[in-house]
Amino acid sequence: MDIQKYIASGILEQYVLGDISASQQEEVERYAAQYPEIRKEIESIEAALESYGQLHAIEPPQNLESKILEKISANQAVGSVSPSGSKPLSKVWLGLALAAACTGLVIAYSQHLQLEQTRQELSSLQEEYQTLDQNCSEQLKQKANTEAFIALLRDGSTKAIVMQGTENAPNSLASVYWNEAQQKTFLELSNMPQTPAGKQYQLWAIVDGKPVDMGVFNGVIGSEVYMEVPFIQAPQAFAVTVEKEGGNPTPTLETMVVIGNVS
Repeated sequence: MDIQKYIASGILEQYVLGDISASQQEEVERYAAQYPEIRKEIESIEAALESYGQLHAIEPPQNLESKILEKISANQAVGSVSPSGSKPLSKVWLGLALAAACTGLVIAYSQHLQLEQTRQELSSLQEEYQTLDQNCSEQLKQKANTEAFIALLRDGSTKAIVMQGTENAPNSLASVYWNEAQQKTFLELSNMPQTPAGKQYQLWAIVDGKPVDMGVFNGVIGSEVYMEVPFIQAPQAFAVTVEKEGGNPTPTLETMVVIGNVS
């Protein structure tokens, strides 16, 4: 059962106002006993109606009671009765009171719906803010990444290792920028097509003739992308293979796509 959808249907407000059938009333009471969220919403509606009633209560004139009593005494003295077709005075006032109460309930119900709409609009605005905040954080991260990459390129001690395509992917091209002084390494993808579903590229550094894992990444199409990768001491070469999604502890040499030696 979708509890929020049930609450938003308006049946709880009708229940509080007594404007539903006996079967619907039984259903609401059964759900209220079963789901705390529904019971809490009913209590909230009742509290809202009570607050509205107290806020908009109209105090009768101070001399109204004495005038009514005088009128009743006068009618009793002459033994009069209500004219044919008219209602007794008490019933008139009761009808007016009921009409005022119904009007107040309708207004309170309308205000509750407006409050619910405001809550939904606020929730929507909060979601938009979170999206914008996330986008802003991502842009700041990209800006910092770009500035770090440019600083690495400007450093004369940075080594650029171009990894050329192998027979498996002769048109593929990527580069590694390695800086021992800054202890930083960046990978630049110039032409690395997307891998098949369930596969990723994995970057390796060759140190003392053994491969060292430097992480996995996805291919790009139509643009150059650069990213910071782990720094590895004394690399002899860098290579990229195609592995299962998430990477492998050792490279699959048969799937190597690019490789480049450190001069």
